[in-house]
Amino acid sequence: MGDEKDHEQGGEDAALSGYMSDEKNTLCGVPRKVFYCLIFSLLLAIGVTAGVVQSKGDSGKTRNPTAAPSLIPTSTPSSIPTSTPSKTPTSTPSKIPTSTPSKTPTSTPSKIPTSTPSSIPTSTPMPTSHMELLATVVLPDVDIADLNETSSQYRSLEWLVYEDTRNLTIQDDSPELVERFSLVTLYYATEGENWIANDLWLSDSSHCDWYSIVCDDNGRVTYLSLGFNSMVGTLPTEIGNLIRLVALSASHNLQLEGTIPSEIGNLRQLTTIRLYNNGFSGTIPSEIGNLLQLTELILNINSFLGTVPSEIGYLQQITSLILDYNNFSGTIPIREIGNMLQLASLGLSGNNFTGTIPSEIGNLQQVVTDLTLAGNSLVGTLPTEIGNLNRLVALYVNGNQLEGAIPSEIWNLRQLTDIGLYQNTFSGTIPSEIGNLQQLTGLHLDQNSFSGTIPSEIGYLQKLNWLMLDYNNFSGSIPSEIGNMEQLNYVDLTHNTFTGTIPSEIGYLQQITSLFLDSNNLSGTIPSEIGNLQQLRSILLDYNTLTGAIPSEIGTMQQVIYLVLGDNNLSGSIPSEIGNLQKLGELDLSGNIRLTGTVPVEVGQLESIYRAYFQNTSLTGGLDDLLFCKNHNDSIFELYADCKGFITCECCTRCCDREGYCDWIVHI
Repeated sequence: MGDEKDHEQGGEDAALSGYMSDEKNTLCGVPRKVFYCLIFSLLLAIGVTAGVVQSKGDSGKTRNPTAAPSLIPTSTPSSIPTSTPSKTPTSTPSKIPTSTPSKTPTSTPSKIPTSTPSSIPTSTPMPTSHMELLATVVLPDVDIADLNETSSQYRSLEWLVYEDTRNLTIQDDSPELVERFSLVTLYYATEGENWIANDLWLSDSSHCDWYSIVCDDNGRVTYLSLGFNSMVGTLPTEIGNLIRLVALSASHNLQLEGTIPSEIGNLRQLTTIRLYNNGFSGTIPSEIGNLLQLTELILNINSFLGTVPSEIGYLQQITSLILDYNNFSGTIPIREIGNMLQLASLGLSGNNFTGTIPSEIGNLQQVVTDLTLAGNSLVGTLPTEIGNLNRLVALYVNGNQLEGAIPSEIWNLRQLTDIGLYQNTFSGTIPSEIGNLQQLTGLHLDQNSFSGTIPSEIGYLQKLNWLMLDYNNFSGSIPSEIGNMEQLNYVDLTHNTFTGTIPSEIGYLQQITSLFLDSNNLSGTIPSEIGNLQQLRSILLDYNTLTGAIPSEIGTMQQVIYLVLGDNNLSGSIPSEIGNLQKLGELDLSGNIRLTGTVPVEVGQLESIYRAYFQNTSLTGGLDDLLFCKNHNDSIFELYADCKGFITCECCTRCCDREGYCDWIVHI
């Protein structure tokens, strides 16, 4: 046996020696030391496993293996794990990597998802997820699931995700993205595709390049001006995201409706809001009081209602507060207005304000230049404190229920250019101090209960354009000093009890276009100087007691459209020079019973005439041969005459008798 062992050992030594002779210092192509370490580690692992099996002998398993464990692993490792994983590490982990990792994928990828979703996004993000992510930035307080897909906000999100090629980065604090979203929302909320001008809106250029937008050096929107642009819809709440906005203007968009969103209070750098002549309604949000830099708030010609919020009193920098022609109610918020120490223009006309004009308004003596309170339901008298407004240029309180005399202090406001007191029940007289108001261009005292005479000092008002004294109880003569007022354009003294003659100085009023002296007790003749009024378009002298002939000079007033001389005591014939008035549309000579002769052919040739009154006169002859009779066969033309035995007129539309009764004539 010993020989056999020696032989076998010698054979192994020889074989090993032969192998090593071929590959010095290696075993099976592996460095000798590494080879021995691998063999040692494998044997150690087998020993541990055997010990574990032995420790479980009570389970019925054999403790002694039938043969020594094979060192060669099975071709496929067992998928059954050991009952208890070994906690003993190998003595030295192998540092030799596999020669080359396999790059070949499995033939069919597993369709079973991992328990935790992969954090690696697919190559194209799901659009809804992208919109949700965007919404967390631009609509942090809104659940996107609650948005209607036709809403301006949802459409704006879609545009930014699918169409906007700028691909702005979605960040928690991305002002450029928020402002772009807000502007796109405004576009959709007001039918931007139908605006008159929408150049570059919803293009891939910076929104700072879009029509009507101005940005600062940091790309933040500061000016937004969309007036006269056919905007239709409402202002979205997102307007409040433009927190660097200095000026907002969207006037003259008649279908821009709804309320002003309370978010406008976020725009604390605003100095100008111009939203006039639109369709806004509701109340002014109290948040308007946050806009401490505001200098202009112009909201006239809308349908706002309710009271003016008290917070408006915080706007101490404001110079123009214009709320005319809305439906505001309550009393004039004088306490709040009294805080506006920079206020220059206050417009509250055309609302439903009630109560009296507070005397505290006189405290704004250094600032207010325009005070318009017209068209409300104000009562009481004009406070004398208005006389403190030394800088006042325009005063309009017309269309109220005010009464009493005009405070004498008003006649000392030498900066006044316009006074509108009409449509009240003011009484008293015009004092001579009116001559102090030499800057006055408009004097509107009509439709009151004023009385007395017109003082001659009115002639000092040489800048006056409008003199409106109609529908009062004025008496006396028209002062000749009226001829000094050469800038007069419109004079209305109708429905008073003026007497005397028409002053010849009226011929100096070279700029006048309208002269209304009807319904008074004027007498005498029509001055020939009236022919100097080359700009005159309307002259109404009817319902007086004027006498004498119609001056031929009247035919030089080439611009006249309305020549109304009816119901006087004029006599003589109709001057043929009236035929020179090529623009004449209405001619009224009725009610002058001493007017004789026939209608001149020259007058009959005026094709411009559409209404003529010849009834209740002593005119004779026929009218059917007159050219205007032949040329006017439509229903617009009206011709009145004494065709019941005094004049023949087949084309007349009304035939009258000497008592003034007129029958309609129907022509078939």
